[in-house]
Amino acid sequence: MSTQSKYYFHTAIVFLFVFGFGFLPPLAPITTEGMKVAGIFIGVIYGWSTVGMIWPSLLGLFALGFVDIMPMAQLISVAFGTDIFPFMLLMFTVMKLVESNGAGEYLANRILTINFLNGRPWLFSFAILAGTYIVSVMAGGPFVAAIIFWTICYSVFNKTGYKPYEKYPTLMIIGVMFSACLGLVAFPFKGNSIILVKTFTQLTGTDIDFVKYTCITIPLAILLIAAYILICRFLFRTDVSSLRSANELIAREDIVLTKTQKIALIILVSVVIIMMLPSLLPATFFLTKWLNMLGLSGRFAVITIAISIIHVDGKPVLDFRQMAANGIMWDAMFLSAFIMPISSLLTADATGIKPFLVKILSPILLGHASFTFVALVLILGSVLTNLANNGVICIILMSVVVSLSEQLGINPTALCVLLMLTVQMALVTPAASPFAAILFGNTSWIKAKDIYRYGTIMILLCTLIVIILGYFWSFFIF
Repeated sequence: MSTQSKYYFHTAIVFLFVFGFGFLPPLAPITTEGMKVAGIFIGVIYGWSTVGMIWPSLLGLFALGFVDIMPMAQLISVAFGTDIFPFMLLMFTVMKLVESNGAGEYLANRILTINFLNGRPWLFSFAILAGTYIVSVMAGGPFVAAIIFWTICYSVFNKTGYKPYEKYPTLMIIGVMFSACLGLVAFPFKGNSIILVKTFTQLTGTDIDFVKYTCITIPLAILLIAAYILICRFLFRTDVSSLRSANELIAREDIVLTKTQKIALIILVSVVIIMMLPSLLPATFFLTKWLNMLGLSGRFAVITIAISIIHVDGKPVLDFRQMAANGIMWDAMFLSAFIMPISSLLTADATGIKPFLVKILSPILLGHASFTFVALVLILGSVLTNLANNGVICIILMSVVVSLSEQLGINPTALCVLLMLTVQMALVTPAASPFAAILFGNTSWIKAKDIYRYGTIMILLCTLIVIILGYFWSFFIF
């Protein structure tokens, strides 16, 4: 079969799922509308994997307009009118400026020549991923952390001769996003963890001890990042010889910070500081209130305006048109646009998908020893979070855990904290999370099939680590 024939074959399958799946008899309690939503979801994922990212996303949005749950105008508003879409647009543009001005290259050279990293490519790789985690925890979350460290990684790849789609760049790009996502639940008062912790309190009537919580999430996250590096080294057998030789080559060079690189570094530091300030300053301080009011998009808008106004050598620091033309990952933008409405529709009451999951999960989880019960809950969380919104999946499973744990004599707090961490490992499909959409949208450096291949193995092994080590550690802490 020719390439063009394969393309049209896959296209036909996409349309068959998107517009035909809904005619199948519904599986109670899934409704007819729920079958349509499920078919669109499956069809678009298949399209992302076989024919491209942009038109399957638009097709999915168009098809959702025919589901009698959310009108087309509301769909468009949810897809493109949320804070995420303008934030991504501005972030890609600003970070392209940082990349093009050479700040990433300068930082990469500096990191490569740190004494204890010099000649130790795997330790260097761990340092990159650990740095991503720290920035994700302390600054603007996974989006900002991933883009910053991807920019550094691109410079490392170019400096060391690695090409797009080779194994080491692929695994590092996946690893950066993986590490960034783990930062979402480091503390129980930031990001996704706020909603999940509040949900737990509503379900149980008890609060989670914040110190005990962080004693579980942060050590396990660092352990998972180290495990990822070991998986890359010993299981995937990644070649890092180019990186080792680059250490020695750069060490003999004079690393000079140019004027444009200084400007780019100032911008990069400013981005991190502005994203960190709301977490560092008192909640009642006027600047904290103002930054929180702006949100992510507003803060990046302030940065964009400032560096567009400022001129150096007669030219604006930011040529928005040029940076936007070269820097915006449109695949990721449209992936995210489809994820916004589909993630809520998959678990809307009108679809019946949520009670269907509860119906099939309860018999699977009952009648087991405590360790087996914990393992099944975390495995289900790991699998389902890569198919649907991780927050919703966590809330569904928490409700099951709380109702069943008393019968099994299990501390629900310990298990729910492990579950909150596990569902952040949502990268194997584009629909797993907005961060997965960004990862799959990075088509300049990574292929979707490699994310499926390496990501699936990595998630399974990391889930196993959480089950075995997390089980004993979390129940010891709580």
